[in-house]
Amino acid sequence: MMAETVQKQQLELAALITQNTNADGIHATAIARLFLIRASQPTEPLHILHQPALCIVAQGQKQLILADQLYLYGFDQCLVVPINVPIVGQVTEATLTAPYLCLRLDLDPGELGALMLETELDFPKHQPLQQGLSLSPVTPPLLDAAIRLMRLLETPQDIAILAPLIVREILYRLLSAEHNPCLRQIAMGDRRLHAINRAINWLKNNYSKPFEINRPVAL
Repeated sequence: MMAETVQKQQLELAALITQNTNADGIHATAIARLFLIRASQPTEPLHILHQPALCIVAQGQKQLILADQLYLYGFDQCLVVPINVPIVGQVTEATLTAPYLCLRLDLDPGELGALMLETELDFPKHQPLQQGLSLSPVTPPLLDAAIRLMRLLETPQDIAILAPLIVREILYRLLSAEHNPCLRQIAMGDRRLHAINRAINWLKNNYSKPFEINRPVAL
């Protein structure tokens, strides 16, 4: 039953992406950080620096190579990229009648961190950065939210109010699933950068004043 639900949702998502892409390539949308990707034939391997994002494939198949690891994912899976990583990407399954179709939502560390705090999820302490990608079966609730987000492209007047709510729901669905450790890592990076930015701003505003640097005590 769940497989039938996912298949029906994937067909609807594929139709919505098709309606909003008139050519191959990566297409920005009226919704911030939401991009649609289409390819009508397999592509050559492409070296890119992938930023933190959620990718949901509605049709076709793609492979990613990160270091010595190969990731294959298609219409029944979703991918979470935790940090900026250099990868080799290649669409491996796509035709004119059944093109590769993908939804990409770039992830905002600040949003993730705020939602984690609100849902009382603890940040991991002393957790090393993971270089891997998070790949798992897509779920009906996540697909439902993605479809509703796509439908907003048909009613632009609703985007400003409703899109942030649906994006928030998508992040919550991801945090509640097995992608949790991967997403915590994104939020952790934001906290570290925020602390560094605070220190830099303080130095800019107080550069002429004396200050002390506390050194850690050797044990």
